Amino acid sequence: MKNTTKQLIAFLFLSVMIGFVSCNSNDDEIQEKELASVTEEFQQKISQMNLPSSLESSEDYYANQTSSSFNLVKGWGEMLSSLLIVPDFASSTSKPEGTASKSAKTVYSKTYTWTSGEQTITYTITEESDKYIFSYNVISSEFVGELISGYQLKDGSYAELTMFSVDGPVVTFKYWVNGNNIKAEIILDEVKYYLEYNSETNEGFIDLYENNILTYKYTWYSNGSGTYKNYTTNETVSW
Repeated sequence: MKNTTKQLIAFLFLSVMIGFVSCNSNDDEIQEKELASVTEEFQQKISQMNLPSSLESSEDYYANQTSSSFNLVKGWGEMLSSLLIVPDFASSTSKPEGTASKSAKTVYSKTYTWTSGEQTITYTITEESDKYIFSYNVISSEFVGELISGYQLKDGSYAELTMFSVDGPVVTFKYWVNGNNIKAEIILDEVKYYLEYNSETNEGFIDLYENNILTYKYTWYSNGSGTYKNYTTNETVSW
């Protein structure tokens, strides 16, 4: 990813956070932004993913690698979902059923727009019968076009978001929920992190793929112990 894109992403993230801290909503604004709140529950679920405290505080090298990989997946999910939370100062326009699009599935569509510095963000949420579709566009001196696109099923069982740069897709984040069992996947260029996690026990594993080849596996348990497996050398290490 180019440095300018990194700077833009950081700026947008900061802008959204400042918007939530510095502005208050009245009851009418809360009602109007009801559709925009669909990503807040998604973000909350991601934020509640945690490793066992003994694993996070471990000084073991492979335990640290496990924590880093876990926090990379969690961090991307938190950042992407944070960008999709609408700041209070955004203006909005809506299209009710029958006018939102030509799709028979479309129930409602709302577009939010806000400007911060020299950046203008246009963010559209389209409600369909079974899901919410997101499209996040930016106009700035560094980037013009769609920055994020994706969707979330209404039952909360699945969400998928892709972030773009001027050169194409930068990262794709996928997220599945089935009770206490959570799966997440991050694709960064030729590297993929695949996570399975239980929110009740805080146990799970992460598979790391390079060029679609399984390379490493990090597994951890509720007491903070775990194993690392290198599929290239067939080495297995426990901590």
